[in-house]
Amino acid sequence: GMLFRFESGDHFRGYIDRHPTLRSHLNITDECLYADKVALILVSEDEENNECWRRFTVVKEAAHLLVEADELGNYTDVTRLANVLANTASLDQYESLSDEGRELLLRDYSGIEVAIQLFMPESTHKEWMTRQVHVEGKKPIDLAITLKLPQKFVEARMREFGLLAN
Repeated sequence: GMLFRFESGDHFRGYIDRHPTLRSHLNITDECLYADKVALILVSEDEENNECWRRFTVVKEAAHLLVEADELGNYTDVTRLANVLANTASLDQYESLSDEGRELLLRDYSGIEVAIQLFMPESTHKEWMTRQVHVEGKKPIDLAITLKLPQKFVEARMREFGLLAN
């Protein structure tokens, strides 16, 4: 998924003018074109991006708007962000990135962390997950299916709760 933020309607209209098929494909209304600020979240609906991933991705991208608010600035260079993320398998490679690459990667991970917190808050899910694992004998995939979330993020939360080894 990608988050596009436009600091003014003029920036957004300019972007749509340069990509005319987007307006009809995304059903963009006149109200959006003349808004003061616009955020657009794009999520792939291909076969590999199932409902669990789409749900998580929308919340992760929206989380950037919540967490970073005015700090994010105007990032419409999606190619730059995609290249940084595609070329970085994990935070293990953080040290080898440029300053700009580090900033983009940390912003992406901050969105992931907020989405995990929103979907699986400790106040309700720690006890529930503990019961599911220790009493019901459930595996991470079982919890992922129940929660309709990608398994890798359910596993990450389970590790935070001490239910899975690192």
